[in-house]
Amino acid sequence: MADPDLLPVIDTDRLRLRGWRLSDAAALAANLTPEVTRWLASWPDPVTSTVAVARLAKARADAVAGTEAAWGVILRSDGLLIGGIGFHVGGFKPDAPDAHTRAEVGYHIGPAFHGQGYMTEAGVAALEAAWRLLPTVMTIEGGVLPGNAGSEAVLTKMGLKRSNNRIIYSAARRVDELCHCYEIERPH
Repeated sequence: MADPDLLPVIDTDRLRLRGWRLSDAAALAANLTPEVTRWLASWPDPVTSTVAVARLAKARADAVAGTEAAWGVILRSDGLLIGGIGFHVGGFKPDAPDAHTRAEVGYHIGPAFHGQGYMTEAGVAALEAAWRLLPTVMTIEGGVLPGNAGSEAVLTKMGLKRSNNRIIYSAARRVDELCHCYEIERPH
């Protein structure tokens, strides 16, 4: 993929998913409040615009390398960026011999938009595109901290099934954390 702006734009009934742009940094940081980041293993608290720019640059570079497909989630009604979703090749064990066959899904949405079905709507649409964009991936997995019922519902509605519990390293908090893990196999 020559440029992450060439990620397909995905329109759903209420949302538009498009590749991340560096200009999204302020909106991204504003959505990643402590209420959101407490559930995320890789986003620190607080998320500054500087942190957001660095992460967006990495997402763009990974898209060019073909190891990530990530979109900003935007309301079609007013163009407001409300969250993001992405699939990163390597999954929970990026150093494993089969890492190129696994991807981890990660997502977030600003607190004002919780409970309205937006992330499920984005997730279902993005999952379909991720299979096309990441051709070596055979399994997509997601991890959820215990107590995050909303995220467990999103993964289930995307078609992922509960697989096990696993200790996953949280780079944001620099600790190992127990997660409920979900996965889905590539459709044939």
